Amino acid sequence: MSLKYITMPKWGIEMQQGTLTEWHVKEGESVEKGQLIALVETDKITNEMEADAPGVLHKALVPEGEVRVVGELLAVIGDADADPSAVEAFIAAFEAPDTSMAGANSSGGGEAAAVQKVEKPAVLSNADFEGINISPAAKSLAVSLGIKADTIVATGRRGRISLQDVEQAAAAQGLGGSADKSEEGETDVSNDPEIATMSNLRKTAAKRLTEAKSTIPHFYLRIQANIDELLA
Repeated sequence: MSLKYITMPKWGIEMQQGTLTEWHVKEGESVEKGQLIALVETDKITNEMEADAPGVLHKALVPEGEVRVVGELLAVIGDADADPSAVEAFIAAFEAPDTSMAGANSSGGGEAAAVQKVEKPAVLSNADFEGINISPAAKSLAVSLGIKADTIVATGRRGRISLQDVEQAAAAQGLGGSADKSEEGETDVSNDPEIATMSNLRKTAAKRLTEAKSTIPHFYLRIQANIDELLA
């Protein structure tokens, strides 16, 4: 066998990247064909990655918890007597296959694909919300943060955009979403967010929920009832 590459597999047509959550074999250890060597988390499930040939794991190139695109080099296995310099040369000669879809730009360089650029907030005024059903407080915050009306999901009655809707849109766009309340006499305290790494499963769930809220029409039913006698 000599030396063999272990790359990020592609499980499913929609898979673009995976997270190597756990190595089950350490460098220098022998593996058998079909033996579990690592766990890889995709958007939907955690899969077991098995060795497709026997040998020794000479090099594990990706730390646990790291995300890699499909086809990127994860490790090298080979004969037990393989020379370390030959292993390094083998790694240096690796060329990742082009896994981009037709018409899409190749990510290249092993970087995570489809990295979105963070755009600067737009410069808006009250005129940009002319004719839009939005509360005054929500409009003021949207203008100050540069959040366009078409990026806000309205949840108020009759499609009215509320302050909470603007704050939700601000959070989704990575902008500060709360108004300065120091003018109201409240204590100005630090509210720095704590950013935690989200698993691929939670990313997919968040994406699906956002798409449902943004693209599927919603309506709300309300009723008033007099329950004075019940309370008594």
